Amino acid sequence: MKQILFVCNLFAPANHISAVRPTKIAKYLGQYDDVNISVIAHSDSLKGVADQILKDDISDTDVGVEYCKNGSISKIIEFVLEKYNILKKAKENKTHYQPIVNTSFDANSSRNTGFRKTVFYLLTRMLEWDRAKSLIKVVKRRKQQYDVVITFGPNCSDYVGRFLKRKNGNRVIWIADFRDPFKTDTTPKLFQKYADNYAKRIISSADCIVAVTPGYLKSLNCNEEQKKAVITNGFDESDIKGITVSPQLNKKFCLVCVGALYAGQRKLDPVFKAVKELYEEQKIQIEDIEIDYAGGSESELKSVATHFSLEEIVISRGVVTRKESLEMQFGSSALLLPSWNYFKGQDILPGKFFEFLMTKKPIIAIISGKQNNSYLRTLIERYNLGVVYEEGDEETTFFVLKDYILRLYLTWKKNGNTQGIISSNDVEEFAYKNIAKQYYGLIFDQLSYDL
Repeated sequence: MKQILFVCNLFAPANHISAVRPTKIAKYLGQYDDVNISVIAHSDSLKGVADQILKDDISDTDVGVEYCKNGSISKIIEFVLEKYNILKKAKENKTHYQPIVNTSFDANSSRNTGFRKTVFYLLTRMLEWDRAKSLIKVVKRRKQQYDVVITFGPNCSDYVGRFLKRKNGNRVIWIADFRDPFKTDTTPKLFQKYADNYAKRIISSADCIVAVTPGYLKSLNCNEEQKKAVITNGFDESDIKGITVSPQLNKKFCLVCVGALYAGQRKLDPVFKAVKELYEEQKIQIEDIEIDYAGGSESELKSVATHFSLEEIVISRGVVTRKESLEMQFGSSALLLPSWNYFKGQDILPGKFFEFLMTKKPIIAIISGKQNNSYLRTLIERYNLGVVYEEGDEETTFFVLKDYILRLYLTWKKNGNTQGIISSNDVEEFAYKNIAKQYYGLIFDQLSYDL
């Protein structure tokens, strides 16, 4: 039996998107008889109101989880970050916990000087390093030999993988799994080279690199001989058991958007513009339309609505649990999926995309950035899941978007819903049970001769 250790910053029951991937893979990979999984995660996973869906996922398995607490340095850094109003700490009645980034801190905002960005980046790196020390202490205390270590980063977990690889050499296989980039548009210039060098150290030390999209894997610049794989995020149909939808929701042509807008990086302007023009052309009745939003970016959304004089069609629910989010999605006429594509090969795939697949609702994707032909557009068009507006191809895609919204509206007006428009069953490859199967094959087929 293979002894497999998962190391991650957040894990069940954290009500956060980054906890979903490791939790779901552990759930389904742990169902194989020749695998035993244990998990080490940060105690931030226990803050805020729990994601009951993820909590149930793990309670039904033999996966053992240990949560480690912050060290003294982390507590000091968190205090400093809080004083600068950068860190959003969990409060008793909050339903969502973001460990690092606060909506009040917009790294692209002119309010934030280069110095403040640099201090923020430096402190968060120090925070990750101190959390890694806490995780490594747990590993040392356990004194257990693992066959495979899977780290979910990039974050403090990468330090743990590197530590275990250095200590055990070829006796352990290290798989470094990345759902986010090492370097982003907000990385200060002073630290861009550091981020590149850090990525190189991790990649050269790991036995196998896993990335969630082809473009992201390519951007890591792995050596040709480096073992690597693309294993996307996914969905789990067991999440929708017990989901109930109020009949009231079908009384409006309801466009649902859930999640953060990241200070304007994710934009809904084209949707409001299309609705406004259709109303002015007397093709739709504005009292039929509703844009239902859940997330922490209410002020950004209302600002856009005000610009188009459409405040009356917006409902903002604030931050909700994932169960409530799923209920909103199933009660929608269509789902709004804002994302971005600022440079070639960026291949951003929002986690909500996979969640949306379960609903079989039409997806309206809005891609910011001057690059067109995004990976998200490729998938939506390949599986006939909806429509895509791309800022990089605005002249063509805006009119396609506008026409699609009108056709959906007319279908809803005639039938009272938009059911049956999306019927693709080809997306099963994105089910987490199949993603875990890919991981199983990676461990036992491609890497087994190294063990």
